[in-house]
Amino acid sequence: MKQEGGQRISGTYQLQSLAEKPVVSVITVVYNSEKLLERTIQNILSQTYHNIELIIIDGGSKDGTLDIIRKYNDRISYWVSEKDNGLYHAMDKGLQLASGDYVWYINSGDLIFDATTTEKIFTENRTDADIYYGDTLYVNGNYETIGLRSEITNKKLPKQLSVDSFEFGMVVCHQAFIMKRSVAARYDLQFRYVSDYDWEIACTKNAKTAIHTHQTLAKFLTEGFSTKHRNASVKEKRKVMLKHWGLVVGNLNYSINFFRAGLSFLKRRKFVKQHGIQ
Repeated sequence: MKQEGGQRISGTYQLQSLAEKPVVSVITVVYNSEKLLERTIQNILSQTYHNIELIIIDGGSKDGTLDIIRKYNDRISYWVSEKDNGLYHAMDKGLQLASGDYVWYINSGDLIFDATTTEKIFTENRTDADIYYGDTLYVNGNYETIGLRSEITNKKLPKQLSVDSFEFGMVVCHQAFIMKRSVAARYDLQFRYVSDYDWEIACTKNAKTAIHTHQTLAKFLTEGFSTKHRNASVKEKRKVMLKHWGLVVGNLNYSINFFRAGLSFLKRRKFVKQHGIQ
């Protein structure tokens, strides 16, 4: 049964988009995540930038997740709880429900890097770009630092993001990819495990401007959905590459990506061992 709440339902929603202060729709997707969700909600609500629309999409949780959501009902712009068709269906639903100028996915368990991050992007570095992107800090289940994604993997952030930046894989973590809603693409739900990779490519095709913030934008909990389905994710990446680059180039890119993924795994394992990270 569908349940919903938040400021839109109570009639207390008051955010307004301003030229110098756009509304940022932070979308949080959750399912049976009572141990992680509250930390994420508190992190988003603690941002010093206050023009944030928090939207929570719950897939019909059966644990204490809804109790946590209701605890913050007056501070959440909108939340809905109902059965969905998986992670990316929920993310696409969040995109359709968003009303802000920009959309930013911070799912349950993930965090915006620190309390000033959003303000630095949209106040100090205001340029009205279609995309803002940056680095991601990997953390483990105890939120202990593993390392920056750009340092412990082979996915280096490009100085200037373009479609070609994605030839060999998802070069920007989706928690560090902020997209102007008016030109954002819909999710292609044929991809069950890497639809975010396809989405970033499609969004970049639509974008005219992309700004490298030179900031760490998010903390990514490495025990997420795609990491639990690593083998299936690798196979789906090939399909995404074929979709966007064709048979010959797509297969070549996939082969290179497969090799680089192995190097990235070894590099990350060495980094973790050297720094004594559990």
